[in-house]
Amino acid sequence: MFDEAIELSVDDFLEISKKYLPKTILEHLKKFINERVEGDVALITTEEIVLFLVEDYGVPFDKIYFLLKELGLSDSDIDYLYSIIAFQGEISR
Repeated sequence: MFDEAIELSVDDFLEISKKYLPKTILEHLKKFINERVEGDVALITTEEIVLFLVEDYGVPFDKIYFLLKELGLSDSDIDYLYSIIAFQGEISR
């Protein structure tokens, strides 16, 4: 599991994501996150976001890796996310 939780505004997350994702995917991601907003908080996990990007839009894990590193995730956290996706057969090493 993750070393610690990350709290980040949706706008800040999307701003960081602009560096790694095409505009069309970014718009779908924004919609995906906004569908999970309750009050002032988006209740969504990193796992859900990564799976959405890989499964629904085929985003290469290397782009996701750099996004997650910029968000402050550790290598062990990223390895954990990679193992979830690889286990589901979405990508291979």
